[in-house]
Amino acid sequence: ADSICIGETTTLTASGGDAYFWMPGGATTPSISVSPASTTNYTCQISSCRDTVLSTTVSVRPPIIPRFNAIGPYCIGEAFSMPLVSNNGITGSWSPTINTAQTTTYTFTSDPGQCAGDTSITVIINQPVSPLFGVIGPYCSGTLFTLPSISLNGISGSWSPAINNTQTTNYTFTPDVGQCAHDTTIIVVINQPSIPQFSNV
Repeated sequence: ADSICIGETTTLTASGGDAYFWMPGGATTPSISVSPASTTNYTCQISSCRDTVLSTTVSVRPPIIPRFNAIGPYCIGEAFSMPLVSNNGITGSWSPTINTAQTTTYTFTSDPGQCAGDTSITVIINQPVSPLFGVIGPYCSGTLFTLPSISLNGISGSWSPAINNTQTTNYTFTPDVGQCAHDTTIIVVINQPSIPQFSNV
């Protein structure tokens, strides 16, 4: 008896005589190479004594499909790697080479001798989004105000420089890491108080 992966070849060998008749196959030889597509029973008869029949079964196993956790999504330009061992222990390699600039489908080719198939994974590469804010200001000099820590489209982050309520200032919002978002800049206008003017009476 023998066990092979689908597509593989095995050799069946009989001993004890010099001429054998194999079925299926029809070969008259002590050995026969077989590559069945499914589990197959083979019989071997000594050619000079057809009532002596031996049987053996070649079991054909389906290939194991490598399994992986989801990979990504990532932001454009973000470095990442592909695992060389699957969750179920299959080793292999990936193609094409990693592309951090666009969404790509990668194929994992199993190393030989593992009775394992190939599998594909699509890694999504997202374009960064711009945080959105409503109009802030204008304010009168000295008026207290704050800047929102979360944008209208849900991006969290921080502002620089520190708030200055005495003069018009450009503020830059830097998103927190892991959100695939751009920095953005807004201007908050600070108006200087006007001096009332009166004519002489």
